[in-house]
Amino acid sequence: SFDCDMERLVEAGDHSILIGRVRDFEHNSAQPLGYCRGAYVAPGLSQDALAATQPGTDVGAILENGGRILFVETTDGFELPRGRGLGSAGDGNSLRGLLAAKAIEAQLGFLFAVWDDAGPVSRTHVYYRGTFDVPASSDRGIRLIEIDAIEGLKIADPAIRSMLTRYIRECSVDAFGVYVGNDVEGEVRPLARPSASTVNTGAHG
Repeated sequence: SFDCDMERLVEAGDHSILIGRVRDFEHNSAQPLGYCRGAYVAPGLSQDALAATQPGTDVGAILENGGRILFVETTDGFELPRGRGLGSAGDGNSLRGLLAAKAIEAQLGFLFAVWDDAGPVSRTHVYYRGTFDVPASSDRGIRLIEIDAIEGLKIADPAIRSMLTRYIRECSVDAFGVYVGNDVEGEVRPLARPSASTVNTGAHG
């Protein structure tokens, strides 16, 4: 919230535009409220609603802190934190359960990608952008990787690799979209210009 003094009043047709000079501001950890295509959208509520539609949905997150992304190192390489459903801290199979087990304080933000597997056995994947507080220890298989070093990591899932490539590109211009499709093809819908869509021939553009 912003505390402003009125700087200028501009008459524009049947509207008056108030331009304020910010004197003070404050913030909290609550999710923001957005307005898109005639409806108000709360990203936090959309997380629960979307992830709850299918209990077996693969729900993960790209979590950033100071230009570093949080990965889980396994015998097969590096993975983003993910689980079956958004879940709760007490559900060890869910995303929230995984983060709680590894003592990671994470704040999930906007949706980044939703896709279904293109093969005969299809599963839905939902990934969010977010932030995290650096854990006190990295003894739990947690690795913090600089964004510039991600392309050299061993990441088994090609759809995840493609999604991270898009994340790196969109970070560089500070303009993010939401990918919707399958693991072969889909489209990225820019958040800033919801009426414009970019069709891609490969997963995540």
